[in-house]
Amino acid sequence: MAPREAKPFTRVSEPLELRIKDVDLAGARLTIRSAKGNKDRIVPLPQCVAGELEVQLRVARAVLKSDAVAKVPVALPTMLAAKYPKAAFQEQWAWLFPAQAPSTHPRTGERIRWRLHEVSIQRAVRAAAAKAGIAVRVTPHVLRHSYATHAHASGAPPRDLQEVLGHGKLETTMRYLKPAFGIVSPLDAMGDYEKSQPMRGVDAAAG
Repeated sequence: MAPREAKPFTRVSEPLELRIKDVDLAGARLTIRSAKGNKDRIVPLPQCVAGELEVQLRVARAVLKSDAVAKVPVALPTMLAAKYPKAAFQEQWAWLFPAQAPSTHPRTGERIRWRLHEVSIQRAVRAAAAKAGIAVRVTPHVLRHSYATHAHASGAPPRDLQEVLGHGKLETTMRYLKPAFGIVSPLDAMGDYEKSQPMRGVDAAAG
């Protein structure tokens, strides 16, 4: 299952890295951890997907419970796993979007539960675009740009968008903001002016 809850303002891997502890339904926010630049940030949770996210939390908990019985641990950062081995079976560390089946750890050979792969999101986005009849190429990154453009057009300040998008520099955010084309072309303005002027031939005939 590719999550619709994967936010268009996040990088494609960021929502897939979410664990149950990173979801704050009451505060309507998500904590993106160790993103680009190894920085954490907090992003808003759209209320329109809150219900679906609650369902996904139940799915994540059910997978964790099943894995605990089968003794399949959740994949954890190496140092954390070594220091707190029991954390691999604790709810807070469970993936919000777990993979459909356990996999083999490439280094240890241990059976573990990993998260969904980025390809799942990319395929889901392509399928949704095709279903909607969108002819242009649509990718998760295109949606990220679209989010920035529409949010800015709705009044979101560039500095706020920089924070939400996780950009280190404002210049990067500004490259995401496509022009809204709210400016009237001087050629169109010139045409309106000429239309407002009386025709010279008509003026001469009337004189």
